[in-house]
Amino acid sequence: MLSDLAAAAPGVALNFHPLGRDFASDLRAGRLDLAIYATENDYPGILKRPLVEDMFVFVAHDEHPLARRLREGGVVTSDEASAAASIRTTVPMRSPDETPHAYCINHLPDSPGGRRSATKLWTPFFSTIPIALAETRGVALMPCRVAERLAKHLPVTILGAPAQARPFVPYVFRAEHGHGDESLSWFENLLVQKVRQTAADLRTVPLLP
Repeated sequence: MLSDLAAAAPGVALNFHPLGRDFASDLRAGRLDLAIYATENDYPGILKRPLVEDMFVFVAHDEHPLARRLREGGVVTSDEASAAASIRTTVPMRSPDETPHAYCINHLPDSPGGRRSATKLWTPFFSTIPIALAETRGVALMPCRVAERLAKHLPVTILGAPAQARPFVPYVFRAEHGHGDESLSWFENLLVQKVRQTAADLRTVPLLP
């Protein structure tokens, strides 16, 4: 998508911001043009458009024992991947104590013995996961669409989805008052089109036993 954007609109810059829990207010106030977030909630004065169905998957550095076992035809279980997942991502959500936490953690099975694994790193951005994987040669949990892109360019292996994983749909949000902005509409259409064109069929993602 970035190459298409550069060719069609040279000189235009994209500015990515971490998403806060009250992103709808930022959209209405014009502090954000678009927001991408996986929620079924509706917000007054905000339009939303489905992007593409996604699912969280375990990803391992190619040198990790679980990745080697999978390449050699062995079986990796959901419990093993969960126990080895040392890198996970925080996602802004409302919780009783207002502490951001990752909604994906609720989709993970417990580690053997009924305890969750000791996560070594929580990162607020999916983009930092490749660095952490390279440094730790570890296992991470991330959306399948992100994992697909990483696997094309970096030495990582998609192990599969947690046994209890459920698909979710990220939406593109924008303020109603910006609906007449032709340049923003063009960019939104480009974003949605490119993501859908390159997204693999989730039915091909293995569910770990």
